[in-house]
Amino acid sequence: MHPIVLLSLNSQLASLLLFPIWLLRDGIAMWHDFSSIGHLDSPSHYPDSLFLILLLLSGAFSFVQNICAFALIHQLTTLSYSVSSAAKRIFVIFLSLVTLHNPVTMMNVCGMVLSVVGVFAYNRVILIFSQYLP
Repeated sequence: MHPIVLLSLNSQLASLLLFPIWLLRDGIAMWHDFSSIGHLDSPSHYPDSLFLILLLLSGAFSFVQNICAFALIHQLTTLSYSVSSAAKRIFVIFLSLVTLHNPVTMMNVCGMVLSVVGVFAYNRVILIFSQYLP
């Protein structure tokens, strides 16, 4: 099965399975908020347009990331894909620290340094052993 077809089927099944849960949890609450608009005693609860745009972009970027993951999984070994996934997580954590100014503990720093050193060591070992393997 082609990776894009598999991703499409997984996305459709996830939507079908999660939509009823969303409807029961958030859909009903949103309906009550929207139906109360116009009453003098209730504040307006219209959704923020920036929030909706960011939500749409988040979904689109997630879909593109999944397509890239499916494309990479066929060209890399399992271990190489796992290491690249760890490197992606490191980058995302670093980016969130820079942009959101989250507090960082010494344990966080040690974990990030250990991850970076592990990715670097893996790349060096693979480079050295690839010279000796046919």
